Amino acid sequence: MRLLRVREGEHTLGFLLFNSADEEVPVDFWSVFTGALARDSSKKNFEILTDSLLTFTLPERDIEVSSETWRDALMSTIRLCS
Repeated sequence: MRLLRVREGEHTLGFLLFNSADEEVPVDFWSVFTGALARDSSKKNFEILTDSLLTFTLPERDIEVSSETWRDALMSTIRLCS
């Protein structure tokens, strides 16, 4: 499993999970999971969930960025896909 963690310090901002092509979906793609665009209470719940995930699976790589940079990247991606 290819898993990347995006973080700011010890706070997990998001995970990227690589999905290999298969019979159902014939292309490789990355799934992005984040709490960065959520309300504060949901952000805390996201971090609780991600902390429990990290006890079972270590990311292939940690990517450190500011929360502002991460949100800007997400919003740019959303605009491109719209």
